[in-house]
Amino acid sequence: MKQTAIPLTDEEKANMQLLEITGGILTGVTDPDKLIGSLVLPDGITKIDKFAFSDCSGLTNIVIPNSVKVIADYAFSCCTGLTSIVIPDSVTKIGNNVFSDCSSLIRVIIPDSVTKIGDYVFSNCTHLTELTVDNENPVYCSENNILYTKDKTHLIAAAGGLKGCVVLPDTVTEISPYAFSGRTGLTGVTIPAAVAWITECLFSDCSGLKSIVIPDTVTVIDKKAFFRCSSLTSIRIPDSVTKIGDAVFLYCTHLTELTVDNKNPVYCSENNILYTKDKTHLIAAAGGLKGRVVLPDTVTEIAASSFRDCCSLTSVNIPRSVTRINDCAFLGCTGLIELNVDSENPIYYSENNILYTKDKKCLIAAAGGLKGHVVIPDGVTEIADYAFSDCRSLTSINIPGSVTRIGNCAFSGCTRLNYITIPDGVTEIDYEAFADCTALTDVRIPRTVTWIDEQVFIDCTALTRVTLPDTLSVITWGTFFGCSALTDIVIPDSVTALCPIAFSNCSSLTDIIIPDSVTVLDDVVFSGCTGLTRITIPSNVTWIGDEAFSGCTNLKTVIIDSTIVKTIKDNAFENVHADVHFTVKTDAVKAMLKKNRTIRDEQITVEPNANSL
Repeated sequence: MKQTAIPLTDEEKANMQLLEITGGILTGVTDPDKLIGSLVLPDGITKIDKFAFSDCSGLTNIVIPNSVKVIADYAFSCCTGLTSIVIPDSVTKIGNNVFSDCSSLIRVIIPDSVTKIGDYVFSNCTHLTELTVDNENPVYCSENNILYTKDKTHLIAAAGGLKGCVVLPDTVTEISPYAFSGRTGLTGVTIPAAVAWITECLFSDCSGLKSIVIPDTVTVIDKKAFFRCSSLTSIRIPDSVTKIGDAVFLYCTHLTELTVDNKNPVYCSENNILYTKDKTHLIAAAGGLKGRVVLPDTVTEIAASSFRDCCSLTSVNIPRSVTRINDCAFLGCTGLIELNVDSENPIYYSENNILYTKDKKCLIAAAGGLKGHVVIPDGVTEIADYAFSDCRSLTSINIPGSVTRIGNCAFSGCTRLNYITIPDGVTEIDYEAFADCTALTDVRIPRTVTWIDEQVFIDCTALTRVTLPDTLSVITWGTFFGCSALTDIVIPDSVTALCPIAFSNCSSLTDIIIPDSVTVLDDVVFSGCTGLTRITIPSNVTWIGDEAFSGCTNLKTVIIDSTIVKTIKDNAFENVHADVHFTVKTDAVKAMLKKNRTIRDEQITVEPNANSL
């Protein structure tokens, strides 16, 4: 009896119209935002190409025909609404990251036809509880929702929804990187004795992992293996381990016991701090380290981020032997009130619990528990990356005129910093220098500054006033993003471009004058500026980007003085006031505006000789 095809719903028909198919290969979707609900793919497709459905967050269900043989890399990545998928028996290859970040995916069955599965296929599939392989598959198998090679020697991936304690089969000799990453319900793992390598990010972000036993066969613990295992309280490194990667225990904030077997030939531990065997290189401190630490006088190097987020650490004494302190060594130590360097140290110097180079030209790091007002001494020329980052009790600071550079994230997260003077002489303010300074209200940037890096004032929610110099040519990506208290700002005539999200979500901004020098209003530049009621776009503007004014719900008057504007993106004025009125100078500009489906003809007036005022 011939099977009758089930008719498609209107939703499925509409979704099918969005597909781009060439020569039997489904290459993508014309508009991912419009793909919503269920989709039935037509017969004849042999391959779902790279990124074909990537970021189609509205897709909830898909039927793949039996003609498909290959699902290529990232094909369904970030399909956050996809709950289940049936892979047909025709598929032989599943590429890398195919279902990565499909956070709603619950169930996947891999058929017997699949002979090749790429890396990180189920990365960040946090709700995946059923991961099974057909018993007839000759290459792969599954057990307790964990994917293995057929002989169970290679563990490939665990279901994201895995919970409780897991005992791995004794046959396992290899575990893929990231195999258990993000499995937040995992509380314990028994690693079999045949495993020699704890791979990169293997247990990263396993926030529920409380205990783990590393067998005596392990020789390598790769980088970030236990990164952000915030519930892990103790770990013992056996004598077999001869290589430990970077940031292995970073953000393990409850780790109080970090010990190394006495017979280990490469590493040792003392007071829950990990060192090389000769104690010359300090590698990492347990995140739950408390109180006062006096480093051995054998130490010559302190590794990057080695004490990062040791919030209960109160005092550190650095001996004269130390000749290298790497980046962010004490970042996030918010309880640190004493940071002292031996006076005979030839490279470093401390004063008032602030670390400097010996010549006092570079301010490297401040104790995270620093309070109140700080005066930086004359002669300092550079405030290094992250120098005051997360000093949450710092309220004000005097920067001397000798300073020329304020580094990346130098004051980021200083949530009580309400006053700062940037002196003449500063030429460089780097990435996120004042990000999340939520008490900062007023900033003046001197004329010596010619470049402000990206996101310098991002999420400075109390910032009401900024004075910009006439030496700037660009307001960079996200410079004032989320500055929700900013009421007005003068953009100098030197500025030619306003970069993406420069003023996005500045919801108190009621008025802004864009100077004639500006030629580009980039994507999302004023998005979410709900206080704006009127805007004049000057005569030299040639580009108005995606969502440039989207979400400006009170914007009622837009004057476009430019006759040379070449591009106005279709959604540039999406979700502005329903009765917004545009005054433009050419029919060509009017035509570009009308491509926005929400803008009606009667909302646009063409006045070639209109005065913008």
